[in-house]
Amino acid sequence: MKIGIGLPTNVPGTKGDVILEWARKADTGPFSSLGLIDRLVYGNYEPMIALAAAAGVTSRVRLMTSVLIAPVRDAALLAKQAASLDALSGGRLTLGLGVGRREDDYLAVSGNFHRRGRRFEEQLAVMKRVWSGEGPADSVSAMGPDPVQRGGPELLIGAYAPAAIQRAGLKIAFDALYGTSAGYLDRFLRDRGVGVHALHGQRDVLFGGHPPEPSDDRLGELRQLVQESGAALGLATDGDADRFGILDRTGSFISPNHIIALLLDYLLETRPVWPRGVARSVATTHLVDAVARHHNVRVYETPVGFKYIGELIKQNKITIGGEESAGLTIYGHVPEKDGILACLLVAEMVARRGASLGEQLQALFAKVGAYYPVRVNLHLSDEERARVAARIKKVPAKFNGRRVARVDRTDGLKLLFEDDSWVLLRLSGTEPVVRCYCEAHSQQETQALVEAAQKFIAE
Repeated sequence: MKIGIGLPTNVPGTKGDVILEWARKADTGPFSSLGLIDRLVYGNYEPMIALAAAAGVTSRVRLMTSVLIAPVRDAALLAKQAASLDALSGGRLTLGLGVGRREDDYLAVSGNFHRRGRRFEEQLAVMKRVWSGEGPADSVSAMGPDPVQRGGPELLIGAYAPAAIQRAGLKIAFDALYGTSAGYLDRFLRDRGVGVHALHGQRDVLFGGHPPEPSDDRLGELRQLVQESGAALGLATDGDADRFGILDRTGSFISPNHIIALLLDYLLETRPVWPRGVARSVATTHLVDAVARHHNVRVYETPVGFKYIGELIKQNKITIGGEESAGLTIYGHVPEKDGILACLLVAEMVARRGASLGEQLQALFAKVGAYYPVRVNLHLSDEERARVAARIKKVPAKFNGRRVARVDRTDGLKLLFEDDSWVLLRLSGTEPVVRCYCEAHSQQETQALVEAAQKFIAE
C-alpha cells in the first residue's frame, strides 16, 4: 500500500523553510508522495511553484497536485509548467486535475464557472498536444521542454462519469459476444470521445458456436485485444446484456465478486447521499461485508435470485446490490441486473481513480482484508442428487477439522467459520448440479475448502 502526505501549503502563514523541511523529511520515507490542494481565493501558496520548490530538495518522493483547478489557468502555460516540473523532478510529477466547486475562484480571473467542464475538456486536448511534441494550436510551433514521462505527467482526473471517462482518455476493448449490447455500450462510449476496440458486434444467432458467457474461459479474444491495443479495460456482456465480464489492463480476469466489492467502495466514496446499504446474495463474497463495515453501512443478505435484490432497490434501501453470477444494479436504476450499467460504472471508476483494477483490488485488500471466492459445479445423477439433498439437510459440528461457528440456511447449507471463511452447498434449481461456493483469505485456503467440500459431497 502506498501512503502519501500533504504539504502544509494551504495553511495561511506557513513559512517557506517549514514547507521545504517538510518535503525533505517526507523524501526520506516512508511516504510515497507529497500532495497539495489548490484554491485561488485563499491564502495558500500557488501549487506548481510550491511543488517546484519541493522538487529542488527531494529526489525520491512523487509530487502531486490533488487537485489543481485547471480551468482558471491557461492550458498552454499549464502544459509547459507541468512538463518543466516533470523534467526538473526526473519524472516524479502526478498531475491531479479537476474543475473545482467554488465560484469565487472563477470570478477572480473573469472565468465562466458554468462552462468549466467544457473548458476543462478543451484544456486537456491542448495539454496532450503539447506533451506529444505538437504546438498548442495548428498555427503554433511545438513547445518544450519534453516531459520525462512519455506522453506527459501521470494524470488523475477528478470528475463524474460520463465526462470523467472521456477526460481520462481511456482506451477500452469491448466484446459484445454477438449479444444485445452491441451498438449500445460501444456507441455510448464512442459518442463521448472514448477509443473503443470492439469484437463480435454483428448479428449471429449461433453466437459464434459458443455460449455467450462473459466468463474467464470465454474471453480469450478480448484478452488478446486488450494486450495488443494497450487498452485500460476489457468489457464484455452476455447475450442479453444483463451480466458482465471484466478484464484488467493486463488481460487478467477480475471476478464479479471483486468487481461488486470495488464498486461498493467506489460508490460509497463518490455518492455520499445515496442509501447507506448494500445487498448481496448468500453466495456472494464477504469482501462486500468488509467494505460495508469500513464505511459503516448495512448489509442485506438475500437468497440466490436477483428478484430479492430488486425489491431492496425498489424500496430505496441500498446503494448497490449484486450477485456472484455477475449481476448488479444501483440506486435509482431499474430493479434488475444490467451488464451495460456495470461496465460503464467500472470504466468510470478506473477513470476517476486513475489506477488499474488490479491496483485498486490490492489497495482494497490492504484496507479491509483479502478475500478469494470460488464456485465449483459438481454434476449429479438423479440418484446422487437425492443423496446430496439428504446430506445437506444435516449440519456437521466440524468441517475439514474446523469448528463450524455459524450455520446459514438462507439458501442451501452455508457453514461459516470463525475467521469469516465459509462454504455454501446448494442444489441448482435449473441444472443437475450441486454448486459449491467457498471463500477464505488466501487462494490456498480457498482451494483447501473446495477440496473438503467435494469430499463432503462424495461421502
